[in-house]
Amino acid sequence: MARLLIETECVYIEVSVYIFLVNRREGQDKMMMFTRMLRRQGFYRVKGQEEPVYMKHNVGLGGVYVRIENKKAMLTVRDLGIEQEFTRVKRLENYITELDEQAYRQKCFIVHKMRGTAGS
Repeated sequence: MARLLIETECVYIEVSVYIFLVNRREGQDKMMMFTRMLRRQGFYRVKGQEEPVYMKHNVGLGGVYVRIENKKAMLTVRDLGIEQEFTRVKRLENYITELDEQAYRQKCFIVHKMRGTAGS
C-alpha cells in the first residue's frame, strides 16, 4: 500500500512540474511575440528596468511606452494620457499602427493649414 502511494505521489509531482514548465514556456513565448512585434514597429528597450519596457518617440504623439508583464502588455502615451492593456499581440500592433496613422494625418493637416491649402 505504501509503495502505491509513493508511485502516485511521483506521478503527481511529475505532472505538476510539467504543467508549471508548459505555463512558464507559454508566458515566455507570448513575451517574445510582443518583443518581436515592438522591434518591427521601431521600439527600443529601455535599460535599467526590472520588467521589459520598450519605447518609441513620435513627433505627433510624444513618447510611447509599452511594459510587458505576465502575458500582457501595457501601452502608455504620457502626453495624451492614454493607458491601454493588451493580451493579444495583433491588437496591440493594430492600435500602435492606428496611433501612428492618426498622428501622421494630424501632422499633414497642420502642415497644409500652415501652407494655406487645408480644407480645399
